[in-house]
Amino acid sequence: MKSFRSPHFSSVRRVALPFAAALLISAAAFAQVAVEEPSVSEPAPVISADEAQVLRASSSPAPIIENSRPGAPVSDTPRRFHYFLDNTQNNTVQQVVHLAASHRFGHLALSLAQDIQILDGTDLNSLTDPTGNQANTDVRGRNKHQVYNTQLSGSYDLTGKLFLSGGGSFSADEYQSSLISSQVFSGNLFLNYNYSDKLVLGVGGTGGYNTTNPSINDQTFEQANVRLNYSATAKISLSASGGVEFRQFGSSSGNNVSPVYTLAASYQPFDGTTMSLTGSRHTMNSASLAGQDFAETNISVSVTQRFMQRFYFGFAAGYTNSNYFSTISGVSDTRNDDFYYIDPSVDFNVTRFWTFGAYYVHREDTSSFPFFSFKDNQVGIRTKLTF
Repeated sequence: MKSFRSPHFSSVRRVALPFAAALLISAAAFAQVAVEEPSVSEPAPVISADEAQVLRASSSPAPIIENSRPGAPVSDTPRRFHYFLDNTQNNTVQQVVHLAASHRFGHLALSLAQDIQILDGTDLNSLTDPTGNQANTDVRGRNKHQVYNTQLSGSYDLTGKLFLSGGGSFSADEYQSSLISSQVFSGNLFLNYNYSDKLVLGVGGTGGYNTTNPSINDQTFEQANVRLNYSATAKISLSASGGVEFRQFGSSSGNNVSPVYTLAASYQPFDGTTMSLTGSRHTMNSASLAGQDFAETNISVSVTQRFMQRFYFGFAAGYTNSNYFSTISGVSDTRNDDFYYIDPSVDFNVTRFWTFGAYYVHREDTSSFPFFSFKDNQVGIRTKLTF
């Protein structure tokens, strides 16, 4: 997606590294003061497969787009302080760290990236989400956990039009409570074709190994994928990938076949106006339901409008469906969640390094297990220092 200047993005300083490698470093501190209407505050226990069947029977229904070639790396280390005027037990300090570096050796380009999320709440924060409008709907209540993602990727020019790209990655979601942690090792390889200056096409595959702690049912998976990067004009860009995933389970539960995709598009119709669309579908381990995975399909849109050079009006909305399925034999009844959020906001650039704003966010999850359903409203102010 195209980069654009807004209060949600940090400025960067370039630092020289040996062997012509590059590292971009920035840091930001976020602070939020909000009035929150919570629905759930206590953490969720792990629900066994048998308990899930009983709970369901007694209840009424209530992949990141990869660039075609490694580009300039970025490093951000924002720390977020969340303070609530009401429900002060939900006050948190959360950190999101992104480190990356790259180097080119003639026809070969390599890049290494590390992402760390230290979370204390239901928000799955990202570098571009200062409010925390997303939610970890898989678990109930606020739970401390850390997310680690390490990725080594590269590309090699075969001809002026063809190049190979691929990489390996490790990701881990570690919970401090009795919830289920998970780890994924994966690798991918693509053959890409520069059809034109505006369009790059690719075809390839992905494979990996998925395990949990405590160990319940280790899994392997393979994907067949196609992808494209398209820059129609200086104002319109699109990145997309799609394919089919084949997942095998260590127990006798059999296999699962599911479509997968990622999508990112941006449009800048006027100076100071940016519209974006993102979406994905992928399979994840459940941290709360033993012996179950879920296919998560999400779509989100956002609009940012600059006004009088210093004001930024924003609106974001999104929808996520989580469809659970069993990974062990003997369990057939599963869970389904529908989550959505809306998030209007306004921010003001006090200086180049300091922004101040206000926001409202409404989040709601409707689950076939009412135990996991919730509604959440927040009205608050926020500020950010970038250095």
